[in-house]
Amino acid sequence: MGSQKIKVNLDVTGMHCAACARTVEKTLAKGEGVDSVVVNFANHQAFIEGDSEELQYKDLVESVESVGYGIKTEKNRYKITGMHCASCVSRVESVVSEMPGVIEANVNLGLEEASISYVPGVMDFEKVRAAVVDSGYDIEPIVDESEALKKKQ
Repeated sequence: MGSQKIKVNLDVTGMHCAACARTVEKTLAKGEGVDSVVVNFANHQAFIEGDSEELQYKDLVESVESVGYGIKTEKNRYKITGMHCASCVSRVESVVSEMPGVIEANVNLGLEEASISYVPGVMDFEKVRAAVVDSGYDIEPIVDESEALKKKQ
C-alpha cells in the first residue's frame, strides 16, 4: 500500500505581516514530503499538501522556529502500563515518536508516564494507542483534575 496525499492545517504563531507569511511559506515548502504550501497571514494558518508518510512534523516545526516563528503544539501526559525496563521505555518512545503529528515523546519508567508534544489536529490518539498496544503496552490519557474542573465551570 502506497502513501496517501493529505492536507494539513497548522496554526502559525509570531507572524506580523505578509512578509512574515511569505517567509514561513518558503520555509515550509522546503520540508520533506511537502508538495505545496499556502500561508494565510489573516488567519495565521499554513495549509500544506503532502505525502502522508514523508511529512516530518518535527522538522517542519523546527524549520519554522529557526526563522523566528512557531507552529502551535500541545503537550499531554499519558499513563503507560506494562513497561519493565529501559528497553521498554525506548520501544514506547520510538513507536510514539514515529506517529504522524508527534513532535517529541519522553517516557518515564518510574512514573509509568509519557509526555507527548504534538501538533493538534494531526496526531490521532487512537492510532497512537493502537501502535503502543501492538508493541505490548497500554496507554491512557492522564486527566489533570484542575483542568477537568476548569472545563466544568
